[in-house]
Amino acid sequence: MGPKNLSDVEKARTLALREEKVTVNQIVKRTGRSKATIMRLLAAARHLSPTTIPWHKPCCRGPRKTTQLTDCLLKLAVTRNPRLTAKELKKMYP
Repeated sequence: MGPKNLSDVEKARTLALREEKVTVNQIVKRTGRSKATIMRLLAAARHLSPTTIPWHKPCCRGPRKTTQLTDCLLKLAVTRNPRLTAKELKKMYP
């Protein structure tokens, strides 16, 4: 399994190949990426100027439920006593 996200260099190279009228199948063979990935990039770049590279959307995560200190304490408690349940851990560290 290859890298997840296209780098800016890969995006630029793919868009340059498309500007040179190279077919999508040839781009897939040259880049080693899936056809769906190439099509998604081309669709994102369709409404942009030829010199602009589409940016990658950041992942949308919710706020942290625990602090890093709490994570360390939980890890320490579990390594000392692996039989602790989640309910017991919650009582120990609310």
